[in-house]
Amino acid sequence: MQGTLRIFELSQACKNLENFIHISTAYTNCDRKGYIEEEIYNSEQDSQGMINQFLAMHPDDLEKNTKKILGKFPNTYVFTKGLVERILKKRRSNNMTVSIVRPTVIGAAFREPYAGNLI
Repeated sequence: MQGTLRIFELSQACKNLENFIHISTAYTNCDRKGYIEEEIYNSEQDSQGMINQFLAMHPDDLEKNTKKILGKFPNTYVFTKGLVERILKKRRSNNMTVSIVRPTVIGAAFREPYAGNLI
């Protein structure tokens, strides 16, 4: 989460960079019911404010409150991907396009183009 936002800040300083590509997940809107558009839905809460609040919490308190924080989201991965998408939407500027790719699964390749690690 923080790494993506730091890379985005760095990308904004690049004069000739035209597109920032963020790899997210197809499940960022899994907290919604019914027909779900391919868009970044607004949240009632400020995403950056939430991140700042989490960073200020003691790790034990954060762990105790994880289920409450996640709400309808199944895990922290999906939850934080959604937070980052909303922050990128808010921080984007007219001089650089932000593209968000939402694959369902990412995994290592068996042979090509490069062999992944087999456990």
